Amino acid sequence: MKFPRLTIQILGWNSAEELAAGLEILAKIPADEAVIRYIDNGSTDDSVVMARKMVPRADILELGENTGFAGGHNAGLAKCETELVMLHNPDLELDWEGTKKVLTVFNDDSVGAAQGLLYRNRDRTIIDSAGIEKTLAMNGRERGAGTKNVNKFSQTIEIFAVTGAAGIYRMSALREVVYQENEFLDKDFF
Repeated sequence: MKFPRLTIQILGWNSAEELAAGLEILAKIPADEAVIRYIDNGSTDDSVVMARKMVPRADILELGENTGFAGGHNAGLAKCETELVMLHNPDLELDWEGTKKVLTVFNDDSVGAAQGLLYRNRDRTIIDSAGIEKTLAMNGRERGAGTKNVNKFSQTIEIFAVTGAAGIYRMSALREVVYQENEFLDKDFF
């Protein structure tokens, strides 16, 4: 078996209600295509039991307390051994074929992060994010958020940043910009 290029890191905190649909999809991804890691931020519900049952091969990381978005993902990133890592929200229902298309942009060594198109609804009519763009005030905002999908965002382009819900990162790029040991994401971003 070849070693996968990608780790998909799903972070949850009392997320059992939202988690099932996403885990069902992740369980179908071949083991040689992605490492699946479930990071639990001290849940008191059945999230960990559900992850173990639905994705038996998943690497389960139980943190014991809620360390927030950055803290949870930092714990997983510190363990990451693949070239690429995807940060995956518990309510995300991943389109694996679409994700594989996004992974092709990493054939260019200058690409440090990428994301696909995120939708707000299952029928894929309302865009949630087509990446983050920089505003005139130097803030970031989700491209296309709330708009109808009219294929406006179907081209591969350079974006300012990826959204935290489903961004894919090159681990070597994250290691180059790590703030402190294993603080890939700012720990103040709870």
